[in-house]
Amino acid sequence: MQQVLDLISKLFTEIADLKNQLLQQETSSVSPDWVPKKILMRFLDYGDTQIAALLNSGELDVVTIGKRKFIHRDSITKFLEKNRK
Repeated sequence: MQQVLDLISKLFTEIADLKNQLLQQETSSVSPDWVPKKILMRFLDYGDTQIAALLNSGELDVVTIGKRKFIHRDSITKFLEKNRK
């Protein structure tokens, strides 16, 4: 039982670290609340196909300007929290 609690504690710490990393990533010229797709790809270590599927899933708030896509930071945080195990 203690191993499970330790694992859960470790996961909470990792999620907090990921949130901090996301906040420290370079911001877009649109607004500090919006993250460019390329930064999210690097953050999640996703390729083109994986990120396209995620953006098309509707789980993230996405804005398209020209050919560039920006994702709202709050929706990324909610997505991470929802997928926490």
